[in-house]
Amino acid sequence: MAHNPNMTHLKINQPVTALPPLWIRCDSSDPESTCWLGAELITTNDSITGIVLYVVSCKADKNYSVSLENLKNLHRKRHHLSTVTARGFAQYELFKSTVLDDIVTPSQTTITLDISWSPVDEILQIPPLSSTAVLNIKVESGEPRGCLNHLHRELKFVLVLADGLKTGVTEWLEPLEAKSAIELVQEFLNDLNKLDGFGDPTKKDAETVNHDTAAVNRSVLITVRGDLDFAEQLWCKLSSSVVSYQDLVKCFMLIIQSLQRGDIQPWLHSGRHQYHEDPRVVAAVRESVNYLVSQQNMLLIPASFSPLK
Repeated sequence: MAHNPNMTHLKINQPVTALPPLWIRCDSSDPESTCWLGAELITTNDSITGIVLYVVSCKADKNYSVSLENLKNLHRKRHHLSTVTARGFAQYELFKSTVLDDIVTPSQTTITLDISWSPVDEILQIPPLSSTAVLNIKVESGEPRGCLNHLHRELKFVLVLADGLKTGVTEWLEPLEAKSAIELVQEFLNDLNKLDGFGDPTKKDAETVNHDTAAVNRSVLITVRGDLDFAEQLWCKLSSSVVSYQDLVKCFMLIIQSLQRGDIQPWLHSGRHQYHEDPRVVAAVRESVNYLVSQQNMLLIPASFSPLK
């Protein structure tokens, strides 16, 4: 009952570690001749959201049983063979969408493991360690749980901005973050201000520097890059949370105000080199900011920025 999400009245402390699939062998004495009952938990972000039940029935003779040697002899007599070689096969589904997943976001992505071995010692033998294994990975284009999904979203965000410049109408993407873009940028600036000129912000761990790649589904193992510079971290936050032009204006005004007060010192990558708190970079940015502030009716967003040589 602790693993049943419908038993909320029991007030069980959450989250509960999900158990592996459970299978129970039956004697097939019921009218449906049920021989196996199975239960598999459905989890989302460490929470159990549902249970899938399986029923396997068999109408065959319950008393029929054959050993591997008897099966070989029957096969040898039927096909008039002198020798018979048995090979074992097994397939394991490592990743596959459940029925509930297909209702929410239909997906054909699967990961299966095909195992073969010889000789075979018995029927329904567990694959030995000497087995040959083949991993089959099938990824559907546009799979939301794929490792490239965040890159696909960033490209869509760039297209949204480009179309907005052409048509004057911007159809913003649904935000991935619960917090607004303004809140995320303000927290980002506060974190930089707390550094007080000491330490390397690029060495912050992936939990502190939370950007769009951290939204990748936990079923796919990806090493999150941790050396993002100021502009890259800002881009990750904006691309996953901006829902209006006003959000962009307010976010950039927060950055401009922080630069004017000297609260932050941006660091930028240039090729393989990193310019961290370079006074020339800061001076160039402040000079640009002063120019933008003097132009009260415009906000320029540079496509790229390179530090002074």
